[in-house]
Amino acid sequence: MIILGVNAFHGDAAAALVRDGKLVAAAEEERFRRIKHWAGFPQAAITYCLAEAGISLGDVDHIVLNQDNRAALWRKFVHLIAAIVSKNAPRLEGAGCSIHWTAAESDLCRRVASAIVDGKVVGWFQGRMEWGPRALGNRSILCDPRRGDMKEVLNAKIKRRESFRPFAPSILETHIADGLKKMVPCPS
Repeated sequence: MIILGVNAFHGDAAAALVRDGKLVAAAEEERFRRIKHWAGFPQAAITYCLAEAGISLGDVDHIVLNQDNRAALWRKFVHLIAAIVSKNAPRLEGAGCSIHWTAAESDLCRRVASAIVDGKVVGWFQGRMEWGPRALGNRSILCDPRRGDMKEVLNAKIKRRESFRPFAPSILETHIADGLKKMVPCPS
């Protein structure tokens, strides 16, 4: 079991990571920010602890937050999620991307479908959070594979990799004839 402990929003913000009852890493945020008794959210300390353990945030089983009455618990959860997204927001928005929050799933699905039809690429994540260089699973890149240039768009602008790499679109079995010339069943 992996537990991430977070002390935030009052003096000496810090993070610690415990795996199976043994301390793997711990750090105070002031070590990274060079500000004594940092009282914000320990994003750098969390990143350090995850890196030292060789895991991403999605690998953590439990996140434990301090219970200081002066620091509202809801604020910590909101800040954790916002910190993960906002860390990459300037880079994403600078590249012509936008970030939208939607509460209703039906609105979310309608908005995503509309964006895909308009030729946009959508980054989708759900379930356990992912963060860091070892983030795997629970995320997808959604786009319209019918666009002739979509492989180039994905490889050059999003994946930032060589142009020869293919990508694997998903299609409903009932619509195979609409998008593919030949169907070869996958062996089970």
